Amino acid sequence: MGLFGEQEGFPGDGGIVVLKAISGGQLVIPNDTMLLVAEFVREGPDLLLIGRDGDRVLIQDYFTLAEPPALMTAGGAMLPPDLVALLAGPAAPGQYAQTEGGVEP
Repeated sequence: MGLFGEQEGFPGDGGIVVLKAISGGQLVIPNDTMLLVAEFVREGPDLLLIGRDGDRVLIQDYFTLAEPPALMTAGGAMLPPDLVALLAGPAAPGQYAQTEGGVEP
């Protein structure tokens, strides 16, 4: 297994590459510029990166780890886990904590 986990290379045609997140450390994302321009989507426990050309990278179990890996390009640009979580959005979008009692009848 190489830097990119178990995969054959980046398809470049709207295909998907699946990587497995490992606690701590760094995970190099294929297609050097994709990480810098991708849309970050929270898919349950997984992180999905969607490139401008439709290519996708699915990082399995990213959000289940106590210490998710930093994401990196082959050129060395790095996104720390806290920034990745912010870019992916909340685990339960549209849900808010209630500060006072419920609706009165």
